[in-house]
Amino acid sequence: MLVKTRCNFCNTDGSVVLASIKVPHITEPSFLVRCNGCGLAYMNPSCTIEEEKEFYAHDYCKVAEERHWHENRFPYFEQAFQRIGDSFQTGRLLDVGCGKGYFLEMARKRGWRVYGVDPSQEAVLFARNSLGLEAFAGELKDAHLESESFEVITAWNVLDHMYDPWGDIQEMSRILKRGGLLGLRVLNLDFHFFLYHLSNVLGVISVGRLNLSPLVGFHPRMFSSRCIKKWLERAGFVDIQVGNSALVPGTTSAVVGRVTEQFLRKLTYLLVESCYYLSLRALVVGPSLMIFARKP
Repeated sequence: MLVKTRCNFCNTDGSVVLASIKVPHITEPSFLVRCNGCGLAYMNPSCTIEEEKEFYAHDYCKVAEERHWHENRFPYFEQAFQRIGDSFQTGRLLDVGCGKGYFLEMARKRGWRVYGVDPSQEAVLFARNSLGLEAFAGELKDAHLESESFEVITAWNVLDHMYDPWGDIQEMSRILKRGGLLGLRVLNLDFHFFLYHLSNVLGVISVGRLNLSPLVGFHPRMFSSRCIKKWLERAGFVDIQVGNSALVPGTTSAVVGRVTEQFLRKLTYLLVESCYYLSLRALVVGPSLMIFARKP
């Protein structure tokens, strides 16, 4: 069942409709709307909090292929470790939405003391039993972690799925040590909204066999670079860096096939990074955003 909702950050319903959408695990059609205040885009109407909790606790892990959790994420895992290494070499690291624990396993091999939180009971059991990791099955706030107890907190592809992302950012800030580093990865609203319109245009004019719709991704919450920066500033973070995330395998294979996928992925990343640096880091146009911020 879908219900009317408000902006999680502004707690208002002033918004404009961006697109008619369907989210994979929700059968009913809905709309993607953008808040007039902070710029958050969100599904409205949306499923109830109880339904969201049930899906991520019991079903999400089952519908995703193993490579979704494993090798597909390695490119931005490596990108993340390069940035984390600029601030810390070791310490305590918390991964929110840790899934099956592969990022935590990589961090542990690098000398980090790690802990994970994920709503999926199945994923957490895998992390515990197969990888020997410490992890909590449930919501972040229910883990009751100590204040200022981690040097680094990460949340990869998580914030845009959370039913209370603003509350979870505040909770992460509470748990993070002073001077600690927060790392986030979310879909880029600007990229996917542009691709949505381009896909519609190409569909109308029938440009050969080219179909961009598999590349368009809408999550229950969507952030632009401006929006996520505004949220983090409000939460008290400083030194906020918003850039392009490394592209994952499979991003373009739905359109061109796997033969040329790797080449196009590298070329695309080169182009979006060129735009980023030529604009003095003002233009972030890649499919996903990689964000780092420090707690003062």
